[in-house]
Amino acid sequence: NLYLHSEILEGDNQYYCDHCKTKCNAQRTVSFGTLPPVLNVQLARYVFDRKMLMKKKLMDKVLLPRILYVPTKEKQIANTE
Repeated sequence: NLYLHSEILEGDNQYYCDHCKTKCNAQRTVSFGTLPPVLNVQLARYVFDRKMLMKKKLMDKVLLPRILYVPTKEKQIANTE
């Protein structure tokens, strides 16, 4: 669920604003307007091993629920009213 949480962009990670022509603090958010009937999810199963300087495949078991709750903008707006 962390993928849908907002991210604060500040310090070295500031957002460049085309209107202001400078970097500024910002908040980045990912949201879905509507969902398709079938949602294809791909997992990044690799991490970078800094000691070996190469990608390493993760072998951890991944368990997903049979029904996946994915918030949409419609549901977020309804929850704030």
